Amino acid sequence: MNRASRKKLNLKTIKRYDPSIVDILFQSSHSAVYHFLKDKSGWQKKNIEGVLFLVRRQQPPYFAIFILNRLNTDNYILYLTDFDRIYLQQNDKSDKTEKQQFLIYTMKDGKTRIMPKYHKFSHFRFFFFFR
Repeated sequence: MNRASRKKLNLKTIKRYDPSIVDILFQSSHSAVYHFLKDKSGWQKKNIEGVLFLVRRQQPPYFAIFILNRLNTDNYILYLTDFDRIYLQQNDKSDKTEKQQFLIYTMKDGKTRIMPKYHKFSHFRFFFFFR
């Protein structure tokens, strides 16, 4: 399947969950959502994992992150007005041969989320949209 056909099929699929989506600006084949536990100073993986889409919508909020969840029927959507801060963090642990990068965002309600990116080029392109 070529890129245009795949994009059309993906758009049709995610519009079933949010009919106001009009375009896919970027997608990553795999992403996961984590929740930061302040009392344990650590990350807990949420039950959300799958294809990530950066989408444009026809009504406010006009942009969102949509994860088509492969683990269950609860998809994840983050409207890009729902966060206070978003930044990139890199894990430089000496025991790893490859550096791992994370997109971290803090919600207006104070909750912090993290999305590790497994493909560096995808991460760069995804982060670029938030500059």
